[in-house]
Amino acid sequence: MSTPLYKLVDTFNQSVPRYTSYPTVPHWKNTPSEEDWMLHINDEVNKNEGISIYIHLPFCEHLCSYCGCNTSITKNHNVEPEYIEAIKGEWDKYVAQFDIRPTAKEIHLGGGTPTFFQPEHLESMMNYIMKDVIIDVDTDISIELHPRHTTLAHLKTLKRIGFNRLSVGIQDFNSTVLRTINRDQNITDVTLLLQRIKALDFEDINFDLIYGLPHQTVDSFLSTIKKVILFSPDRIAMYSYAHVPWKKKSQSLFLADLMPTGVDKIKLFEAAKALLEAHGYHQIGFDHFAKATDELYLSYQNETLHRNFMGFTPHKTNILIGLGASSISSTNSRFVQNHKNFRQYEKLIKTGTSTIINGHVSIPYEQNIGQHIQALMCQFETTFTDDRLDQILLQESAPKIKELMPYGVIQWDGKTLRVTELGKYFLRNICSTLDYKFTHS
Repeated sequence: MSTPLYKLVDTFNQSVPRYTSYPTVPHWKNTPSEEDWMLHINDEVNKNEGISIYIHLPFCEHLCSYCGCNTSITKNHNVEPEYIEAIKGEWDKYVAQFDIRPTAKEIHLGGGTPTFFQPEHLESMMNYIMKDVIIDVDTDISIELHPRHTTLAHLKTLKRIGFNRLSVGIQDFNSTVLRTINRDQNITDVTLLLQRIKALDFEDINFDLIYGLPHQTVDSFLSTIKKVILFSPDRIAMYSYAHVPWKKKSQSLFLADLMPTGVDKIKLFEAAKALLEAHGYHQIGFDHFAKATDELYLSYQNETLHRNFMGFTPHKTNILIGLGASSISSTNSRFVQNHKNFRQYEKLIKTGTSTIINGHVSIPYEQNIGQHIQALMCQFETTFTDDRLDQILLQESAPKIKELMPYGVIQWDGKTLRVTELGKYFLRNICSTLDYKFTHS
């Protein structure tokens, strides 16, 4: 049976940015020098509004063929010390520039597989960084966990350091799906990990899921969601699988015709969304769900929800410092990215050379667009004012906005743009109407 949602899938079936930044990475230019970046960061830190820190740990023992992250596959754990020293060296550059000791609103370890690293190496790195920032009762300290590669020793160390949010990489519970994407875990691994997490009384648990993977069906994915609900995580990130084998060769290890696409793919999200909402989860943005008691949902209710390169977060900071190979740092007006090759990154740190290979300095018009896209992403609405930049953006975007009206995905009175329930499925498409570079590419 065709529904308004299914009828729109083909209409909006286009490759649209995730809008973790504006401009998006392909449109970055005017990369700032390291000297200019550091001076700018210090000016921002001096506003004393807090910072976010992301640390990229790229190593994995095992190749997951679906993965689009910047990773290095190795079983050689001798790579750990040198990489940790490079992280410390990069952090030293920032600390040497700071006039004040900043407050860390959030610190997140991503990868790769962060628990590839031995507990003592993680502890050494975290202690080194945390001594130079203020950690308060509201600081989120989080890490991504692989169920099979996270030991009890890891968890005890993380608890001792002060980690209070754990993100568990589930992806799917179906054995056929997991085998096809070369993910070496099962529900027994997850159960044991969650039992250990519960015994250590960690505060906040997130599950990462992916829809659109090979062999997924509505029935099989709902079976996964039912298991997720039994584990009762506080938050769930349910990402859409992006098949880009021309960028990630590992994705060519399975056939594209095994994957649900179009209506079949959106049915997965639709069914999962309905079941999650029936069990008390609330949709945040276009791919997150949270319980009513979770800080992420409360920040949405309080209109303080924020989105950056780490995803949706309850902590709005204008500064994100990314440490490690490929990490991205940002402020309201600037972006920089580190060299992606970890060996080259380590060499640049060791020689005192800039690690920046890409970046952008935004003009006020771009910053204004970014603020409106952020509002749509986080609150499902944005309002244009009489400000000059708003009026320029409105003149540019109004024709594209009006084209959406017949589809029922937005409400638009010429001033406030609101996303409807139907429109939440196509949120990124709606955001793209404000993206001058996308609509004219």
